[in-house]
Amino acid sequence: MPTDCTRIGWRVEVPDVIGNPFQEIESELSVFQTFRMAHIWARVFGGSRIWMVVKEGGDVRLSEPLDPAKVTKVFNLVVLTPDEYSPIIYNSNPEDRNYRRPELYNLSPQVGGPGQPVHHSRLLSFSGAALT
Repeated sequence: MPTDCTRIGWRVEVPDVIGNPFQEIESELSVFQTFRMAHIWARVFGGSRIWMVVKEGGDVRLSEPLDPAKVTKVFNLVVLTPDEYSPIIYNSNPEDRNYRRPELYNLSPQVGGPGQPVHHSRLLSFSGAALT
């Protein structure tokens, strides 16, 4: 299923743009392959995340919410398996639509090094079947 979902064969037409407007970023970031791997790991491990590593204007910390209007470049899309991220702070505001969901995750990619807090808005979530 992940392979079928990320198969190349569709295109986006944008007025006044000749060719595929996503071709450059696809070849640079391997978007289809990244989403395919995240979907595969979600099916294997019950979930996965893609960490969007971006450049933003101003002094912004990873623990702060992502503001798409400030993003000037996407450097990388990093697929994470459940053992590489863990919730550290949950939303405790019952009036918020993200109530009881993680606000901050501690990311510890398997490449080593200490973990770092990252706001949930910087991660794309992929869910899979609940594992026993």
